[in-house]
Amino acid sequence: RYDGSHAYRYVFDPADKTSLPHNTVNSIIEDKSQQLWIGTGQGLCIYNQELDNFINVDSIQGNRNFLNNRYITDLEFDSKGNLWIGTHEGGVNVYDPVRREFTY
Repeated sequence: RYDGSHAYRYVFDPADKTSLPHNTVNSIIEDKSQQLWIGTGQGLCIYNQELDNFINVDSIQGNRNFLNNRYITDLEFDSKGNLWIGTHEGGVNVYDPVRREFTY
């Protein structure tokens, strides 16, 4: 992240549940509300601008199920706001942020 005068580097910290889930970031996409979604080598997270940290999607309360493969290769939103998630050897997962549900 660059704030106009300083560059910040985010890294995985196993002692910090609000850090990136992995240092390998393969895909970043912004949704309609300007929220950043990050696909990594160990899962999907959302960047929390207010707190300058990350929310691991698997840890969101109320999620009905989880990714079938945590190594994410690509992210894309469709016109309905669903997040299509390409994974390594797990095929395509679709996450509905409103229903908090993965399908595959």
